[in-house]
Amino acid sequence: MITITTPTTAPTMTAVGPFLSLAGTGSNVSGIVSWQNDRGGADNARGSTDWTIHNIPLAPGQNVISVSATSGGQTTTRTLTVNSDEFAYYLAEGSTGGFFDTDISSSDVCSG
Repeated sequence: MITITTPTTAPTMTAVGPFLSLAGTGSNVSGIVSWQNDRGGADNARGSTDWTIHNIPLAPGQNVISVSATSGGQTTTRTLTVNSDEFAYYLAEGSTGGFFDTDISSSDVCSG
């Protein structure tokens, strides 16, 4: 009833960044396609026949992401195990001094 097609159809993969996007298909889906990461985070996908999920946050280590859909009163769940290494963050050079502040912002928070 539901399949994960992007980024892989395999049951496991290794991530290259702190976020993951998924896509897939569903047949006879009568409800909402939803996802949950066992390391934190859950929401609904966009669409049901052709569904997408953007920017699932990943924690370092193993993340088991479950995607579920309901049809005819039965729920089908598919899982994808995503292995994620520690992420390296690099800061640009800057000036130092008593009148400077250090601000670190995530790209998903900044606009523009």
